[in-house]
Amino acid sequence: MGPILTITPNPTIDERWETERLRPEGKNRVDPSKARAGGGGINVARDIVDLGHPARAVASTGGSTGALLRELLEKETSANGSFDYELIDVTDETRRSLVLVETQSERSYHLVPAGPALSTEECEQLVAAATHALAPGDLVVVSGSAPTGEGVGVHRQIAAEVAARDGRVVLDTSGDALVDALRQGVFLVKLNRREAASLTGADVDDFDDARTANEQLLNAGAAEIVITTLGDLGALCSVADRHVEFHTPPLPGPVRSDAGAGDGLLAAVTLELSRGESIIDACRLGVAVAAATVMTDDTSLGHQDDIRTLREQVEVCER
Repeated sequence: MGPILTITPNPTIDERWETERLRPEGKNRVDPSKARAGGGGINVARDIVDLGHPARAVASTGGSTGALLRELLEKETSANGSFDYELIDVTDETRRSLVLVETQSERSYHLVPAGPALSTEECEQLVAAATHALAPGDLVVVSGSAPTGEGVGVHRQIAAEVAARDGRVVLDTSGDALVDALRQGVFLVKLNRREAASLTGADVDDFDDARTANEQLLNAGAAEIVITTLGDLGALCSVADRHVEFHTPPLPGPVRSDAGAGDGLLAAVTLELSRGESIIDACRLGVAVAAATVMTDDTSLGHQDDIRTLREQVEVCER
């Protein structure tokens, strides 16, 4: 089995700053301790590699920030043999995102700007990169927010072209890009409770709410598999004939940041499905990975020992 392909139409430089306590007056001194290439698909590719399988990431890149993203990827991949990547040059500037950690309270804040405007031609280049080596049955992860301009529709365009070649799209996005791509239909969509609520017009606070939302999407033909995450409760996975609850076990450490939890869950689920594992086993691992990841204070994957321990403790309830 070859590398798993991920597409990041709207990548970012993820920066991490630390300060003891945020104060409303005066200057808040920070320690800018780390920066690395990020965005949904890049993070998923990195997590897939950390879970033991090769990955290949395709992303757009533009301007001076895009040059830095390229440099960071070159350093990362040459240092530790991480994922392969292909960067599509665009005109507009790649964005920067910030995880701000307040060390005294152990709280973190994830600040994310909008992305660049992509042209029709730039979107076509992303679609071509997503499909040129695609084999029937391949999983393609399309993850992260949409760019602006013509880029708003690029998730749908990728989903349509992958489906036309008998590939399977694993989707994780939000807003108009999510609505647009689900009209096309995908193999699997991962939602958080806010995204599920935005699609259905009803609050999603617990497993029963998630079941109602997931059923609505399945009945509309939006996806074959719908996974809605519910924060510290866990996640609900729904397919045509059943709904399965995955309950997050008690954590062995404090919650520090949820910034990379969704990417970790998606990486684990996609990897297990690509190996031919059942959706139940895939989601069990995914919830364990997400639970371990919230104990880190940036977008890094959780520690492997924590993942193994938590995986055995995830409670599975089929209804």
